[in-house]
Formats: sequence, C-alpha cells, structure tokens
Amino acid sequence: MESLQSSLFAQFNRALIVGGGPAPASSWLRSQYLPGDCLIAADRGAAYLQANGLTPDLLLGDFDSLPPELLSTLQKSCRQYLTFHCDKDYSDLELALRAAHYLGFKQAIIAAALYGRLDHCLFNVISILQLADELGIETSLVAPDCQICQLQQKKRSWSDCQGKLLSLISLDNEAEVSLQGAKWPLDHSKLHRSSTRGLSNVVIADEVTLECHCGRIIVILSEAEK
Repeated sequence: MESLQSSLFAQFNRALIVGGGPAPASSWLRSQYLPGDCLIAADRGAAYLQANGLTPDLLLGDFDSLPPELLSTLQKSCRQYLTFHCDKDYSDLELALRAAHYLGFKQAIIAAALYGRLDHCLFNVISILQLADELGIETSLVAPDCQICQLQQKKRSWSDCQGKLLSLISLDNEAEVSLQGAKWPLDHSKLHRSSTRGLSNVVIADEVTLECHCGRIIVILSEAEK
C-alpha cells in the first residue's frame, strides 16, 4: 500500500467500497453514495460503479473479472489504481479495506460483498469485519435487504428501522450485551456461540441501541419477510 498517494484522497470523509459479489440493483447502489465518499472498487466492483455512472476514485485488484477494455478506460479516469498478481494472499476486498485504512478512513461501507458464493460471503462477514475492527474502521456490509456489522465492547444505535429484524451472533464462547428498542430487550444478557438466543428479534422503536459489554458479536439488521 506504500504506493498509494494519500494526497489524492485527502478531501474524502468515508470509504464506499464496492466488491465483486452479485451485482446490486442500480438504484440501490447509487443510494449508498453520499457526497464526500471515496469510491473504492475491488476488481469487478468497478463495473458496477461504471454501470451507475460513477467512477471509482481508487481501483484495485488482480482484475481477473474485469473486461480489459473497461479496465483500460477506468485506469485513465480514476485517481489511482493498484494491480496485484492473481496468486496473492489476500482477497481483493481485503486489499480494498487495507487501502482504506492506509488512507486514514475511520468509516467504511462495503457493498456487493454478500450473497453469491457461500465461502466468499462467510469470509466477508467473519474475517473482513474482524479485520475492520482491528484496523479501527467502523464498517458495515450492506445489501438491499440487510446490513451487517461487528461490535466488540462498543455501543451503537440505528434509527428509522422500526419493524426490522435484528439478529445477534456471538463470535466467542460468550458475549454480554444490552439491547433497547427491541421486542425482547436485553440487559447484560449472555449470548453463547452455541445458542440461537439472539436470532430474529424485532425492532419496535424508532431507534434501537445495542451495547456489547464483552466478547464480539455479529449484528444483522434485515428487512422482515413479507
């Protein structure tokens, strides 16, 4: 990452990373973009941005899934691009997150990184979110019907989510959490990795607040089934 020119990205506030998972709906992907976002495309994610009239600010990957003619065009229009050998130790998405950290971002949204291949999805939910926590980047994996994050000894609130489902998965043998604004509130309750106690709670307030007192938990906020 030493070749990244930080000065080219100094004006941005947040990283919006687009992965190479199944293509998201165009209108939804555009809705995730906010003024001040740095668009980081991991390989095929660049095609998703281009299809929505958006140009990646940073383009990186081994480019094994991006058409050569599109790659050539985007390399000329982006602020910087980094090419990696296909025989590498990290996924393109991990490289994108590490680049966001190198550039100093403290918040990241990752789109087009869920569904598709199960192994990719599990690595993204478990390993990528753990890496983000270690790097100090508040990160959410987002899709049209859900958002996923990891909490470790932190407190976080979500607004405008009344009626959504909230599931909590402990990554450790035991985690201790408190939850307000849900149908089944929790007060310093224990969640175990071998238990489904945290599955399918329901948000009943305009704002739901979750605090992880100890341990690590995966938080999944999703649309209720219709």
